[in-house]
Amino acid sequence: ADLHLWRSADGGKTWSRPVIVNDVPASAREGLHAMAADASGNAAAVWLDLRSPGTRLYGSFSSDAGATWSRNSIVFESPGGTICQCCHPSLLALGRGQFAVMFRNVAGGDRDMYLLRVQNGEILSGAEKLGKGSWQLDGCPMDGGGLAQSGNGILTAWRRGEDIFLAAPGEPEEKIGSGKDVALAAGDGTVYAVWNQAGEIEARVASRMQLLSKAGAFPVVIALPDGAALAAWEE
Repeated sequence: ADLHLWRSADGGKTWSRPVIVNDVPASAREGLHAMAADASGNAAAVWLDLRSPGTRLYGSFSSDAGATWSRNSIVFESPGGTICQCCHPSLLALGRGQFAVMFRNVAGGDRDMYLLRVQNGEILSGAEKLGKGSWQLDGCPMDGGGLAQSGNGILTAWRRGEDIFLAAPGEPEEKIGSGKDVALAAGDGTVYAVWNQAGEIEARVASRMQLLSKAGAFPVVIALPDGAALAAWEE
């Protein structure tokens, strides 16, 4: 029920003893979290927190490559008393200690994705709803999304209903397919989106669709330095 963190200073050959990031015992028991770091050693972790009634987005931050972590702080608290209870958040390192955070909110019965920016625990921007449409839903879809830096901007991918969308903050969303559990990466001008469609793993690479597997779930994808991408999934 706690969020444990390990650190390696030798490229993964050896690892530190675990430290617990959440400073209230058992408050991270939902098990839904994200972590990101930049090249300067700034790191962030966010998670769905249950230390008080309702679900809130909490975070902890490090400026020394994860050696020490800040006290927990609220990253977002919904005026309605809870954010979506079972959708994982996403983090993107923007550099110089800034991070973009995406999560699914609950507002007036709508369960839509929101984005904000944070630096060392300080909220730099208000939470902004992504996309123009909304998903009226009496229940949690248990589906987060993906974040990537494309050029000088941020690109997001997420599910609404049975469809998968791409959206830049403040811009209309673009439907790219149907399914769930989308992951997103971008590199060298190419955007990679991978998701689960009826038990198959589909990918959209530079606006072209590809079938990666006829049997799979829970895909992830990262961009590589040479402009390609690496995708993995459960099969």
